[in-house]
Amino acid sequence: MASVTVCSTTKGLFLIFTLLSLVCLSSALIDKDQLKQLKENYQNIKQQMDRLKAEREEGVNFGSELLSEYLSLMDPLIALVKKSAKVLPDGFPRVDTFMENIKNSVKESKANTDRENEELGEKIEESEKKLGQLKRIIEVLEEKQAEL
Repeated sequence: MASVTVCSTTKGLFLIFTLLSLVCLSSALIDKDQLKQLKENYQNIKQQMDRLKAEREEGVNFGSELLSEYLSLMDPLIALVKKSAKVLPDGFPRVDTFMENIKNSVKESKANTDRENEELGEKIEESEKKLGQLKRIIEVLEEKQAEL
């Protein structure tokens, strides 16, 4: 009977020692200064993300809208140039092909701007997901810190 008690006591002490070791280890891993610095870094990254989104809204969307306006003006301008070309002398260079080239160039610029806008939007969404994951990690660390 004495040997059974010694064996159970040894296992119990081993269990208590293991639990205390884990608590001390987790306490040592979660440093308050590091957690504070992590939270500050999170706030800085979040502010930068908000600025980037605001710049995207103002800059890229404005550029795309401006190019759309240029495109809407190009067709009437080309029609006017073609009408005016009838009264120009024979040796005068053709302006309507030049205007078509400008229109195609503006279309290409608008397509590039829209594509860059979409790519930037995807990157922002991906970064926001990672930022959300970081926020959840900080919350879990804070909970663990509070438990200790």
